[in-house]
Amino acid sequence: MAQLPGPHNYAFSGRQNQFVIAIFCGFLVVALAGYACFILFIQRQVVAHPESAEKLLGRRCDHGFPRPSVARLLSGKMQQQLEAACQDNILRRDLVLHGYRAIWRLINRFSLDVLPESLSPLLPVGGSVVMPRDNARLLLAPSLNGPRKLSMLAERAKYYNGLARRHGRVRCYVFPELGASAWWLKLNPYAEEVNRLLDDGNYAEKFQAMLAREITYSWIGRGMPAAAQLACYFRTDHHWTMEGSWKAYRFIHAALSADSPSLGSAIDCAALEDIPAVKYQGSRAYMALYSGMFDTLQDGIFRIPDLMINIPPTSLHERSQLRANYWNGIFSQIPYYGHYGAYFGEDHPLIQYENPGCAADRNLLVVSDSMDNALEPLLASHYRRCFYVDVRSFAGDLDVFIEQHGIDDLVFIGQQGWILGLSKPLL
Repeated sequence: MAQLPGPHNYAFSGRQNQFVIAIFCGFLVVALAGYACFILFIQRQVVAHPESAEKLLGRRCDHGFPRPSVARLLSGKMQQQLEAACQDNILRRDLVLHGYRAIWRLINRFSLDVLPESLSPLLPVGGSVVMPRDNARLLLAPSLNGPRKLSMLAERAKYYNGLARRHGRVRCYVFPELGASAWWLKLNPYAEEVNRLLDDGNYAEKFQAMLAREITYSWIGRGMPAAAQLACYFRTDHHWTMEGSWKAYRFIHAALSADSPSLGSAIDCAALEDIPAVKYQGSRAYMALYSGMFDTLQDGIFRIPDLMINIPPTSLHERSQLRANYWNGIFSQIPYYGHYGAYFGEDHPLIQYENPGCAADRNLLVVSDSMDNALEPLLASHYRRCFYVDVRSFAGDLDVFIEQHGIDDLVFIGQQGWILGLSKPLL
């Protein structure tokens, strides 16, 4: 069992942390000074040329900043309204956000080089990307437990329970994906007193007790060895590999077919093949600008029926052509390029599959994020019609959609942050 660093390591880490924090504060001072100069320049331009004010200032928030109140603060609306107002009132918002993200990536990169003790998640390091002791992959720093999160779990469970109650004939399934950090913690726990403060999937376990009995719930990989689950992820990215996506598909199919045997058997993978010459540096590497590690990109050989797919405004031919280009060596060589999305398909608010020859006359609705990109056609092979809704961009009413399209099975798949209500909002 991996133990925490001793007192000398803590002292050494403290000095390193002070240095990193000083660097970070220096970046902030420079950024704020530059932004202040920009504001002064804008003010002078507006005074000198009033007719250009509208063009310079752009669209501003009409309602301004929210009025503070105890109710807004406790409910979380204060923070949401403040963030919305800040976004609408910051001049050149895109430029400021790009600058902030660039600074944060530099901090992450600097932390990986200077702070090897950042493997302990409780040390106040500057970066949010850590490298485990075996240096085999990049991970997000584990999140900490907190009493506020339990109420967030209950709120999200209430949403699922209400959905299942309103659509009694629809079978509802919830499958959170824990993330590589959680599986690494299960495989390499810290000292007991530290591990109690970390979220290594405990919230996923607690969430089940909050759901109605008619909802089928399980986190992807439940009951499987942690080492095998960790191997399902890219080393530099938060997504599953093709093999990991196939295993996730089999896990989900087992739950669906247990209730609906007409869905048939799971599709086998005849082989996995590496796409030549692709050196994939995924989201974690990009977050830390780390170039010392990369992944290969694989695809599987499956016997999938002929599917009709509707991806407005992208045609099936364009998506197929992109995949063919990869096998022919035609793809971007830009560092940290998103090969996962380029090959398996970019995200869209709504994607529809039709399988006219399917024996099971059932319709499936999947609410997900990019974790489902590689397994979309596998699940769609078992249904007459299959709809994939991206939780981050779908603007429709889910209740209306379920009724209009005669949905039989409703599946939620994705990162546990939004599935369990711990971070991102749902629709």
